[in-house]
Amino acid sequence: MRITDHLNKLSWSVADKALFVLAAVAQMTQYASVDETVWGTFALLLGLHTFLFSASDGFALQAVTKFGAVVEDRGLVNRYSLSMHTFFVMGLSVLAATVCSLFPTIVSIDFASVIWYLPLFSVAAIPRTYALNLLYRDIRIKAVFVLNLCWMGSMLALTLWYQSAIGFQTVEDLLLINISAMLFSSIVGIWLARREFSLRKGQGTLAFKTWLQFGLDQLGSSSLNNAVKVLDVFIVEAFFGSAIVGNYDMAKRMYRILDQGVDAVRSLFFPGSVRLYQQGRLSELHAMTTKMISFLFLGITFVCAAILIGAKPIVELWLPAKFLLALDHLYWLLPTTLILPFTMLVTLMVAAGATRRLLKTFVIATVIGLGSQILIGVMHFENQVALGQFFFAACLAVSGWMFAAQTIQLSPADVFRAIPDTLAWLRSRNKR
Repeated sequence: MRITDHLNKLSWSVADKALFVLAAVAQMTQYASVDETVWGTFALLLGLHTFLFSASDGFALQAVTKFGAVVEDRGLVNRYSLSMHTFFVMGLSVLAATVCSLFPTIVSIDFASVIWYLPLFSVAAIPRTYALNLLYRDIRIKAVFVLNLCWMGSMLALTLWYQSAIGFQTVEDLLLINISAMLFSSIVGIWLARREFSLRKGQGTLAFKTWLQFGLDQLGSSSLNNAVKVLDVFIVEAFFGSAIVGNYDMAKRMYRILDQGVDAVRSLFFPGSVRLYQQGRLSELHAMTTKMISFLFLGITFVCAAILIGAKPIVELWLPAKFLLALDHLYWLLPTTLILPFTMLVTLMVAAGATRRLLKTFVIATVIGLGSQILIGVMHFENQVALGQFFFAACLAVSGWMFAAQTIQLSPADVFRAIPDTLAWLRSRNKR
């Protein structure tokens, strides 16, 4: 497999993930305009919303790619996935809102006062998330770019307008902008994926039991994967309060710009790895895996070095002082960033159908990640709250590496294959 063969799709994927810079600018503008406690409460609600949709992605939406490869089954897959995605997300959103309303001290009074925005946010996001999976199934990366441009572009435009015309003061102000942008993106998503929305059974033979078994296996892995990534803010809230949550959450959003580089590759790697593994083309799978990991690792290493050298002077020159508090947390997230490419290796377990092993991996990683997060809270290390992310990612990387070594003979030398590959490409260019 040559990366140049897929350069067009990869370029659109990288451009798509680069759009998160727009979202980052919008969120940094919002963060700069409100108190850290207000942003912390908003981060808790957004974290719960993200967790529910991530869990539903595993339970209901990953089946769109897994079973949608059989064209005759697509109508059935769409029917199962869309209905269960809606039921899952809305049911848990309403349940969470009800519980928090009845017992407001579970998290905080401020959080309980805005919890009923969660079902509204979910309604706005369901069409977008479903359409996104349809586009990824068909590897329509350019359409994914357009969809995310509408979401993040509208969020930035609305943020700048609202800030100049009214001004952000409350959690409700932040939610209004984010829900409006999500709703607009959903409308665009329905239009972009309109031809793939068919719910007709047709000649499909996929049994619901088969679909459900896959979904339940993925639900466990997906929920555990995002418990540490997303719900850690609730542990931080319990030990340190909403103000620390606000600063830590902003650091995670800056870190997410780097994380999107890995997601850009993962979005192409997952369907490609499933296809190659099912066809028994393991040598090609090895080539694709090692090239993607190597280029990612070396690229991220360079970016992390640049952040360590130049981030603080830029923040001091251009941004409010509160961003220095977020930057302290970002520094502790950089070690996690370096091992993100290797966490992508657990995707091979899905491709190989080793869902039980994947679930076991996530159970161990989640226990270690959450356990370390709680220990950090007990020891009152408020500047090191990001280390829970590191221990979680490290467990995934080690387990993924062990599986890849068994299935595709991954070796340590493969981590640096980007260097000779790049030199060979440069020599071939010079000969032309």
